[in-house]
Amino acid sequence: GNLYVVGYHTSGDKNWLIKKFSRRGVEDTTNWNKDVGDSGVDDIARSVAVDPSNNVYVVGSRYNGADYDWMIKKYSSAGVEDQSNWDMLINSGNGNDEALAVATDTTGNVYVAGYGRNIAGVSSGEDVWIKKFQSDGSLVCEQKLDEGLANLADRVTAIAVNNTSSKIYVTGYKTAAGPDQRLFVKRLRMSDCSIEASATGNSSGSADYATAIKLDSTGAVYVSGVYSATDQDWWVQKYSSALALSMEFNQVINRSHVAQAIGIDSSNRVYVGGYKSMSGSPNAQDAWLRQFNSSLVENTGSWNKTFDGGTTSNDQVTAVVVTTGSIDTDNVYMIGWSTNLVGGASSGDWLVKKLAGP
Repeated sequence: GNLYVVGYHTSGDKNWLIKKFSRRGVEDTTNWNKDVGDSGVDDIARSVAVDPSNNVYVVGSRYNGADYDWMIKKYSSAGVEDQSNWDMLINSGNGNDEALAVATDTTGNVYVAGYGRNIAGVSSGEDVWIKKFQSDGSLVCEQKLDEGLANLADRVTAIAVNNTSSKIYVTGYKTAAGPDQRLFVKRLRMSDCSIEASATGNSSGSADYATAIKLDSTGAVYVSGVYSATDQDWWVQKYSSALALSMEFNQVINRSHVAQAIGIDSSNRVYVGGYKSMSGSPNAQDAWLRQFNSSLVENTGSWNKTFDGGTTSNDQVTAVVVTTGSIDTDNVYMIGWSTNLVGGASSGDWLVKKLAGP
C-alpha cells in the first residue's frame, strides 16, 4: 500500500506538508507534494487517515490572526482536494481550538478529535471535542466534555475505531488539582457519539498523559504515554474492550523518555516508538522503537532499535505504521524528525524509515 505522511515545514511561518510514498519509498511528487497554508499565518497538520475508497483526510490547525481553528481537508487518492464539502475551518469563537487526531470506519465515516476553548461551559477552559462526519462532510454527532477543573486543559490526543463493535476509542489527558495531568481513555458509540465507558489514570502531583491508541484484532486497546514527577518516563497499557486495565509496561530510567506512537501487526505484536534524552548530553535526544507481544513482554533481542542522527541532534519517533494486506504485510514504518539530518544547518528534518517485520 501507499504511505501518507503529514506535518509542517517552517519558512517564516508554518505550512502544512503532505506527502505520499509507495511501499518501495518512491515519492509521488506530481500529485502529493502538497504545501498548504496562507502567507503570514501558521498552519500545522497533525494527523492523517485513509478511508476504504482511498480518500485521504488530513486534520490540524490554522492561525486566524488571534487564535487557532480546527482545519480539516479531504483529498482523492490522486491528490485532488474536495473543496466543496471538506475545506473546513471550525472555530469555537472562544480561543484556541485544535484538531489533533482523525480516523475513518469501513463505511466511510470520519471521526475527528482534539479540543475547543470553553465549548462545554463559560469558563471550562480547553475541552475535549469529538466530531463524526459522513463522507460528504455533513456532521452526524459530536461530544464536548470538560474533564478536569474549570479553565484548564483537557485534550484528546489520539483516536481509533472498532468497526466490528461500532465503537470509538479516544485517549488524552485532563488537568486536575495541583494542577497535574491525568490520562483518560473513553469508549463512545459510533451512532450518536455517546460515552459508554471511561478509564482514568490515578497519578497525583505529576503529568501523566496519553499520546497514542491502537486496537488489536481481538478488540483489546493499547495506549502509550508519559509519567512525569521529576523526570519523564514512558509506559504502555493494555485494556479490555470494556476499558478494564489488564496489564502495563513501565520504563523508568530517571531521564526524559517519552513514548509517542503505537502500531500493531497482524499477529497482535505491539510496536512502540518515541525518544530518550542521552546521558551526558541532556540537550540531545535519540529516537527509539521497541516490540512487545500481546502480553506486553518485550522482544529485547531484535527490536530494541535506536536512531541517532548525531551527537548533539534531537531525533524523535512521532508515528508508527504497520502495513496490512497480502503484498506488504507487517512491515513497520517509523516516522518522525531529526535535527540537521539533511544538512549541517537544516534544523528539523523529516525522518521516514521502513523496517522488515516481525
